[in-house]
Amino acid sequence: MLIFGYDLIPSRPWCKVSTQKEVASTSSSTVILLGLNSLDVATYCKEQNVDFALEVESTKEALIASALGASYLLCAQDVAKEIQAIANEYLWIAKVIVPIENEDELEIVARLGIDGVIFAQSIR
Repeated sequence: MLIFGYDLIPSRPWCKVSTQKEVASTSSSTVILLGLNSLDVATYCKEQNVDFALEVESTKEALIASALGASYLLCAQDVAKEIQAIANEYLWIAKVIVPIENEDELEIVARLGIDGVIFAQSIR
């Protein structure tokens, strides 16, 4: 299971951006987080070989995000299990990530078989 944003485990930082200019000024070690309304920025990230995550709220949005080449799909726990099943079936490269608030949620998400979590407060 991938764990992002936990103090004791080294991981890549995540940064929410909304423009190509912000992507260009962000460290290459950072995962760029985009809303699904930033598809032009997602295309730019793909062209520049920048790892990016897209926030998705449904299976349809996850399908689009995967097709765009997202490295990560950030989604709420209530849709994560369904999206994870589809990701597994189609062998997506994108990893399904659920934002969590505390350590107690790690076990819950792990039992669902989700690829990973990010501590929400770590997203810049």
